[in-house]
Amino acid sequence: MRRLADNSTADSASSATTSTNTSVHTSDTAYAYPQHIRLTEENIGHPYLLASCCHPIPGDDIIAIADDTNTIHIHKRTCPNAIRLKSNRGEQLIDTQWDTHRLQHFAQTLHIQGIDKQNVLHEMLDIISEQYDINIKDISINSNDGIFDGKITLYVHDVKEINDLCQRLKKIPEVSTASRIETENETISI
Repeated sequence: MRRLADNSTADSASSATTSTNTSVHTSDTAYAYPQHIRLTEENIGHPYLLASCCHPIPGDDIIAIADDTNTIHIHKRTCPNAIRLKSNRGEQLIDTQWDTHRLQHFAQTLHIQGIDKQNVLHEMLDIISEQYDINIKDISINSNDGIFDGKITLYVHDVKEINDLCQRLKKIPEVSTASRIETENETISI
């Protein structure tokens, strides 16, 4: 049975391996944040939340940022929100690394584009479902003047898997673009 997760929740909780703690004073209370987090299948979602703005998955370069409620959010280091938060909350940044073992799936969205010909969609779906054994969560494709453009949301283990899939999809002669959508156009406040 596959374990599926979207990027903000997980089914089980566990503690993370940490080194020393850093105290941060907010209002009248001091909170001790770990200086390092090992992000595992057991602690994704609780106590650490994956940011919905950048959808980090294993293999992404990540950082953790604590918010005012002491919730720790995991962002890609290149996430626009993380960059903004780094300047405001430097004392609440936590070095973070993945320590996962391909036991969990993460929802990720691909942008696809190319020449609209008969059987192109069938060939893409065959590669995704049959050759890569990846479950599809959602698909939306439009065609205009012989060009298709769309998004496919699917469940992957890590960055390597999604990058390999994109490279394979681009080998279809009619497919001009197959790339991971890195961030959503949303801003979160922490």
